[in-house]
Amino acid sequence: MKSASAETKSGVGVRRRVYVILAWCSLLLAGLGVVLPLLPTTPFLLCSLWFSLKAESALAEWLTNHPRFGPPILRWQRERSIPLATKRLVTGLLLFNWLLLLAVGVDARLLAGLALMFCALLVFIWRLPTARTHETDALPSMEQE
Repeated sequence: MKSASAETKSGVGVRRRVYVILAWCSLLLAGLGVVLPLLPTTPFLLCSLWFSLKAESALAEWLTNHPRFGPPILRWQRERSIPLATKRLVTGLLLFNWLLLLAVGVDARLLAGLALMFCALLVFIWRLPTARTHETDALPSMEQE
């Protein structure tokens, strides 16, 4: 029979592994979001950071110190804000994607559902404070190598 402390330790170990797996999956989705138009990058980066912090993983430190991923994460932690350029970019990309789906003849019900979801996302994004812009806080995809 296991003692209470052994059960607690094994439960913590399982929970930590789950958080690490979720952190890496979120990071993978963030990476895919860099190249796939409908998949956002920053929310998945923030999820990856949150999961890795819960798991007490070294991934959290790597993410915040990364030259591309670190600045938006640190800005979010510091200000809970989004730069105006990012808000405009998200708005334009969502509109472009919705119009593209309309042009290829996607079902009207799906278009209506996506329009509602995109509008809700835009309301959320535009209600967030606008960040002060800093050269070091440029969007990851727009940074110079």
